[in-house]
Amino acid sequence: MHRFTPAAFAASILLFGFSAESLRAAPAKAPPVQLLPATIRCTDSTPIEVGGRPTGFATCANGLRHRPEAVTCPYVPRPLQNYKSPGGTDLKGTCKQDSDCREKSNGSCEVVLPIYDLICDYGCAKDSDCGKKEICECKSPAGRCVSATCRTDRDCKNGAVCGMYSPSPGCFREVAYACQTPLDTCAGDEQCEGDLGGFCSKDGAGPRSCEPITCMY
Repeated sequence: MHRFTPAAFAASILLFGFSAESLRAAPAKAPPVQLLPATIRCTDSTPIEVGGRPTGFATCANGLRHRPEAVTCPYVPRPLQNYKSPGGTDLKGTCKQDSDCREKSNGSCEVVLPIYDLICDYGCAKDSDCGKKEICECKSPAGRCVSATCRTDRDCKNGAVCGMYSPSPGCFREVAYACQTPLDTCAGDEQCEGDLGGFCSKDGAGPRSCEPITCMY
């Protein structure tokens, strides 16, 4: 019977070309990069403007609204709106048009559902006007703070973009932004038309999928 002393064991390691480093467990290989399905990739992106001025947002050919860059949102008050209720009567409230809302910056006259009343709403111009997990989504006439887990497309990987989705399908003013994932089955609401109600939604960190209306005003 042969017995290996510590010195003999060390000598055998050197003889066969092993080292302490090579005996350690090899690091796990990085998983292969998952590419986005062709149906949800953002192509032929068209910049979105308000009053002829850039907003930093754009629309992909598949209908997905995304954010290539962060810019200060333009404020372009709309002309007098002829707001009507479903029954055809004129709406009443604290304003008639955006220019009536002057208590703060970026005022707009908005319809409150489901009571169909008019009130002044005050938006944002840049991300710093919003909370930590929000971005300022440029709209007409002013920006509004919305939930987001990404700030621009640069925060996303492997060709994904920082795109919009419906966190509460059917609540049209409720939107949020997150990076696309390879597991997404839709990019925007347009790809869900006729399928479960037509809303591309996601739950937390899960993938986007077509969901039925769930909003209850």
